[in-house]
Amino acid sequence: MKGFLTYEQVAEYFSISVSFIKKKMSDGTFRLNVHYFKPDGKNGMIRFDAVELEKWMRGKEITHEALQQSGNSVSNILSRVRPNPQKYRTA
Repeated sequence: MKGFLTYEQVAEYFSISVSFIKKKMSDGTFRLNVHYFKPDGKNGMIRFDAVELEKWMRGKEITHEALQQSGNSVSNILSRVRPNPQKYRTA
C-alpha cells in the first residue's frame, strides 16, 4: 500500500508519540477515511495517509503537486520513514 504509513512510521517521521496519534484519532482530529484507513475492516490494521497527515501538520490544504514541488512527495516521506524490519520483529 504505497503512500500509507504505520503508527510507528508516522511517529518517527513527525517526531510524535504513538499515544499522541491515538489521541488525535480518539478526539476526531485524525478522521477515518481521510487521515487513516482500516483496510481489513473494523478490527484490522490501521494505515495512515502520508499526504493527508502532511497537510494536517502544515495546517493548510495542499496538493500532491505542492508537496512534490517542496521536495516532500509521498515517495520522499516514505523513504525517510522506512522501518528497519529487524526493529519491529517480535520474538
